[in-house]
Amino acid sequence: MTALGTDGRPRGLTLSAFCAVSSRPPLVLVCVDRESNTLEAVKDAGAFTVNVLSSGSRALARRYATKNDEKFDGVVWEAPSLAGAGPILRQHCAAYAVCGLRDCIEAGDHFVLIGEVVEGEAWADIQPLVYSRRAFGVWAD
Repeated sequence: MTALGTDGRPRGLTLSAFCAVSSRPPLVLVCVDRESNTLEAVKDAGAFTVNVLSSGSRALARRYATKNDEKFDGVVWEAPSLAGAGPILRQHCAAYAVCGLRDCIEAGDHFVLIGEVVEGEAWADIQPLVYSRRAFGVWAD
């Protein structure tokens, strides 16, 4: 997940929870640790982008799972149409969804963020990266 900070710098993290909520309107949810460096950027911007990484992007997923301030160094990205939403990592994605923040719900040590999808794309020929049982893998039919 990515967002732009008030300083204009991109922020990002690797999510462990992302799912669809509604098709009308198109809503998704993400769960973000309250200690995340990206959370305040999302709240301030009122927007975020979910990048569903491709199966070959394990190193990038690991990089975004850290508190490193240089997560975007050397990463090619595009600005979405929605102001404040984070970078689209098209070269590393199987899909992406640009979202306006609809709700922010405190839930224990996390926040559940509900976003309305305003832009997105998916590529059927690219396998998404999945994470299960503390290991990365690929989707299997």
